Amino acid sequence: MAGNQPAAGDVIITADMSTGRGFTLSVAPDGPSQLWYSSYEQALHRAFEWASNTGVTIWRADGPSGFNRIPGQN
Repeated sequence: MAGNQPAAGDVIITADMSTGRGFTLSVAPDGPSQLWYSSYEQALHRAFEWASNTGVTIWRADGPSGFNRIPGQN
């Protein structure tokens, strides 16, 4: 997708601000979410598995600055 916004179905990694630790995976824009992981590496690994099976793009939510596409994707 062009631009700096996830498309419907893309995977988003978000820091868990409610607890101050861990990360969640969700589906853009408001799809199934809250697969929680204790580390960014675990969340990223699962996101790459998910993306390889579905062809979606992985994004990292960066608060007010928006979203950043995770490098290393086809």
